[in-house]
Amino acid sequence: MIFKKIIRQASKKRLLLFFLAISFIFNVIGANFGLPALWHPDELTHSVTRMLTTKTLNPGRFIYPSLYYYALFFLNVPYSFYLLITGRTELLTTDQELKETVISNVFLTSRIFTALIGSLSIVMIYLLAKKVSNERAAIISAGFASVTMAMITYSHFATSDIPVTAMSLLSLYLILCLHDKPTTINYILSGAAIGLATGTKYYAALLVILLCVAHLLATRKISITRDLFLAGVFCILAFFASTPFAILDFPSFYRDISVLQRTTMLVDNLYDPLPAFSYIFHLDNGLGTPLLILSFLGTLFCVFVKRDNKKLMLLILWGIIYYGLISYRIHFSYLRYILPVVPILIIASGVFSDFLLSIKNPDIHLPNGYMRTSIKIQSYCSLSQTTGISRICQDIMTAYTILT
Repeated sequence: MIFKKIIRQASKKRLLLFFLAISFIFNVIGANFGLPALWHPDELTHSVTRMLTTKTLNPGRFIYPSLYYYALFFLNVPYSFYLLITGRTELLTTDQELKETVISNVFLTSRIFTALIGSLSIVMIYLLAKKVSNERAAIISAGFASVTMAMITYSHFATSDIPVTAMSLLSLYLILCLHDKPTTINYILSGAAIGLATGTKYYAALLVILLCVAHLLATRKISITRDLFLAGVFCILAFFASTPFAILDFPSFYRDISVLQRTTMLVDNLYDPLPAFSYIFHLDNGLGTPLLILSFLGTLFCVFVKRDNKKLMLLILWGIIYYGLISYRIHFSYLRYILPVVPILIIASGVFSDFLLSIKNPDIHLPNGYMRTSIKIQSYCSLSQTTGISRICQDIMTAYTILT
């Protein structure tokens, strides 16, 4: 097969770049969906357009924290300035067609930026998998992530779901660096990253638990050290730096947080009386059944076989903590609420696939090529169910897994 020669000659870094390109292409296809109709109520661009129009930095609503509001705001400032100097700003109140075009452009720019963040998340998945395992597991994980429906779908909209996933992955990487080398700078960076992640979506504050566990494993002391205190300080500072109007407009902040607190457990689950099970239903949709099964097997493999790998255990622990608390707290389930768990499952599947590919036990008498054929079938099934991409893209993605 022609792709075998291509894969053998390609370097791992080139494969990663290829997966990034594939991811970005899938993320931006259909980014203009629905425009100029604005049907998605959770896209932050609704508030960003108001901020641009009224020239204010106050989002005015705090159901979500403000970091991604500001990212989209400053991203669209040049376009807003262009409208101002060309005299089109004054026409927006009277020219409905121009208004729809301007709003569509702001939304499209914001969505493309989210698509880029979604693709860059592939790099973080690669780096995390490499840190807890090896480069082959990292490449496999990146390949799975680049064509996973869960990542692709939410990269199409200017919501905070993909950004908080990316910020969580960055925080996890820095926490693992802290575990390896518990220096002051690693504590500060980890705390600041968690603060910024929380400034993207509040539930990322759960990363503080993992920071404390990593601190305990690194120092083997149950105590609040100076470095841990600094991590907490920088976490708080980073959060309020990203959401300053939580202080400057505290009444609005308190109002929205109170509403968020009251509503998360009021709506009955639509799929199952036990939210934990209904979230599995969404994971099945987001990963595809073959990859979901592979990721569950990989999680069990990591817990029972790779339990001495403390960094890998930290990743698995994060997935369990986040999934458990979110499924307990939020009774109306959507995949986007547990999106930060998806990369952990993908990494677990990558680590497990790497293990299967490395089996060379002479006592196991299987037909020639049986194991590799099995992995190939799993990879093809995962890809075909998650995205329906062409056979060529599937061949390229799975060829490395099979042939390496």
